[in-house]
Amino acid sequence: VYPEIVSISVTVEGAGPEMHGVRLLESCDERSSALRVTHTQGLPDPPAFVKVGAEWIEYAGKTSTELTGLRRGRRDTLAASHPAGAAVRFGETFATEVRLPVYREAQEP
Repeated sequence: VYPEIVSISVTVEGAGPEMHGVRLLESCDERSSALRVTHTQGLPDPPAFVKVGAEWIEYAGKTSTELTGLRRGRRDTLAASHPAGAAVRFGETFATEVRLPVYREAQEP
């Protein structure tokens, strides 16, 4: 089976994390439901994603120093522990669907 339509999402980071200066204020483990950060200035309005280490994290809310309503291990990554001071990376996400010129639907047996 080959799909007729493929969905593509790309997140483009505007500048290095050191330029944003957003870092974790305290460590978190893979079960944490909120992230305390230095600030949320510049982060996209929720729902949106951030990347800490190799983990993508979706958040549903934000205050001036906290990301809440977390869904951990998104975009095929694993929820993990992160130390205080870890960089919080983010950017603008673009999504599109591409229609493939050749596709095959599942056949009934």
